[in-house]
Amino acid sequence: GDPSPRNQYLFNGDFVDRGQFSVEVAFLLLALKVCYPRAVHLNRGNHEATRMNALYGFLHETEEKYSNDLFRLFSDAFTHLPLCTFVNDSVF
Repeated sequence: GDPSPRNQYLFNGDFVDRGQFSVEVAFLLLALKVCYPRAVHLNRGNHEATRMNALYGFLHETEEKYSNDLFRLFSDAFTHLPLCTFVNDSVF
C-alpha cells in the first residue's frame, strides 16, 4: 500500500549500480522520501559512495543521460543518508 505512519517503508541501500535504470530508481526513491518524509526511510549502502559509482557505472549512466552536475547532486544527497536505522531495538 501507500506509505503512511502505519505502513512504513525502509530501503536499505544499494539503490544504484544495479542496471540501466539506476538514475530513475534514485529519482523515484528521493521523490518518495520528499512526498512521505515520515513513512519512507532510505539508508546509505556501499553503492551510494562516489568511488563505487565511478567503478560500477552510476557516474557514467548519470553523465550519459543528464550531466556531471546531476551526478554531483546525487553524490551530495547520498552523503546525507543515514548508514542504518533502528527498528524495535534492531539495527537495519
